[in-house]
Amino acid sequence: MKSISWNVCGLGSPRTVRRLRHFLKQHNPQMVFLMETKVNKQCMEKVRRSCGFLNGIDVAAKGFRGGLCLAWKGEILVTLRSFSRSHTDVMVKEENDKEEWRFTGFYGSLYVKDKEESWNLLRKLGRDQRHPWLVSGDFNEIMYSFEKKGGLAREERRMEAFKKTLEECQLEDLGYTGAWFTWERGNLPKTNIRERLDRGVANDKWRNLFPSGNIQHLIHTMSDYCPLLLNSKTGNTYVGRPRFKFEAWWIMEDSLEGIIKTSWETSASTLMEKLEKLQSNLKEWYATPRRKRNNISRLELDGGGEVTEEDKISKAAKTFFQKLFSSKGVGELSHLLTGIDGNITPEMNADLMRKFTKEEVLLALKGMGLTKALRPDGFPALFFQQYWHIVGKEVTSFCLGCLNSGKTLGRFNATDIVLIPKIQNPKNLANFRPISLCTVIYKLVAKTIANRLQGVIGQCIDVAQSTFVPGRLISDNILIAYELLHTFTRKRTGKKGLMAVKLDMSKAYDRVE
Repeated sequence: MKSISWNVCGLGSPRTVRRLRHFLKQHNPQMVFLMETKVNKQCMEKVRRSCGFLNGIDVAAKGFRGGLCLAWKGEILVTLRSFSRSHTDVMVKEENDKEEWRFTGFYGSLYVKDKEESWNLLRKLGRDQRHPWLVSGDFNEIMYSFEKKGGLAREERRMEAFKKTLEECQLEDLGYTGAWFTWERGNLPKTNIRERLDRGVANDKWRNLFPSGNIQHLIHTMSDYCPLLLNSKTGNTYVGRPRFKFEAWWIMEDSLEGIIKTSWETSASTLMEKLEKLQSNLKEWYATPRRKRNNISRLELDGGGEVTEEDKISKAAKTFFQKLFSSKGVGELSHLLTGIDGNITPEMNADLMRKFTKEEVLLALKGMGLTKALRPDGFPALFFQQYWHIVGKEVTSFCLGCLNSGKTLGRFNATDIVLIPKIQNPKNLANFRPISLCTVIYKLVAKTIANRLQGVIGQCIDVAQSTFVPGRLISDNILIAYELLHTFTRKRTGKKGLMAVKLDMSKAYDRVE
C-alpha cells in the first residue's frame, strides 16, 4: 500500500487545491494524511472529495492553526481508534493481507512549551504494542543536529527528549530516500533554514510485516514542506533529485538496503567490491570549486626541480609519504622503560581483557561523526545509523568477531590519505597536512577499543600532558606560553637570561619515529 503524509500549509486557496489534486493523481496513494489544512470540516470534506477520496476523517482547524485530514480509498478498510487536534489513530486492513496493522498520523506541536504535551500523547498511544504500528507525519522536531542546516543550533535536551520518547514507544526511524530536508524557509543564505521535521517511524512488528517498506521525501513546489511517501509493498516509484550535494549517496543505481542485506552473507572482499561500485556514483558530487582550487597542478621535489605531469606528481607524493610513514629502525628501546612503575592494576587489566559486547559497538556508532569522511567505502556513519534495524545484527557480529577473536578486518582497513593545504597554492608536500580517512567498519572497531581504554588512559598519561585525556585541553598550553612571554617582557634586571624553544609539533606527529 502507498500512503502520503504531508504538511500542506493551508488548503484555503483554489490554486493550492488544484496542485494537491494533481499531485495525488500523479502518485495515486491509497491513503493520505494531511496536516495544517487550516480549514473547517466542511471545507476539508469538499477538498477531499474533489481529490477522489470519499472516505475520510477530518479534524477542523482552530482558527487559522492546525487541522488534520486522514483520507483513504475503498480498497482498504480503516477503523478509527482515536483522534485529536494532534493525531489520528486507526487500524488498517488491506484486501489481500490477513493481518491488520495500526497507523497513526501525528502532528507535533510547533511551540517549545507544548513539546512535552506532544510527547506525552505519543507515549500514551505507545502503550498498546499488540499490533504492527506505523507512525508518520510532522513531528516538528529533529533527532540529530545534522538534520538542521542554518539558523540557531537546536538544544540538545530537545533532541534527547524526542529520541527518548521514540525509544519508550519502541519506534525506530524507517530511513528514507530522496530529499534530505523536509522543510525550508527563506531564499537568502543568511535566512535559509532547512530541517528534517517529517519522518516515518515503526515498531518491530510493522517492519517485519513490511520488510520492503520504504520512506521517500518527495520534492514538490506546493509549499515549503516536502510530502512523505510510504510504499509498504513495491518499494520506490519516484525519487526526487536531491538539492544538496551530500545527499547524493542516498540516490544510487542499486538498492543500498539490498546490497547491505545480502553482502554480509558473502566474503568481505565481495562486499568491498560492491561498495566501491556504489562509491563511483558519488564522484560527480565531489567536484566542488574548493576542490578545484586545491588541485595540485605542480610540485617541487626535495632534490630540486619541478614536476607538472599527473603521473609524476602521484609518484613523488607516494615516495614522500612512504619515507614519512616507514620506520628506519631505532634499535632496542626496552631500557627506556626501566624504573617506570606500572599504572594498570590487575582489576583494570581484567576489565580491559573481557569480551566486547554488542552494546559497546552500538555506543561507538552513536558517538561517531555521522556525515564525516565518505572515503574509501563511500558511506558515512549516518547510513549505518539509519539502517541499523536492517544491518545492525550483521555489523555487530562482524565487529565482535574482529574484536574478540583477532579476526582480520581484511579490505575494511583500507585507508585514503587526503592532503589538506596549509597555505594557498601549495607547491611542496611539506605544505600539506595529511589526514587518514578510514572505512566506517574500521572506525567502528577502533572507536569501540578506544572507548574501553578511555576509562584507564588518564592514569597512564602524565599530568603534564594536556591532550588525549578527557578534561585536559591542548589550549592550556597557550596560557602557559603567554605566562612565559609575560615573564620575559617583565624581566629588567639580572645577568641571567631566559630562552624559549619552539618545537615544530606537526613534524613530530607526522612521523612514525
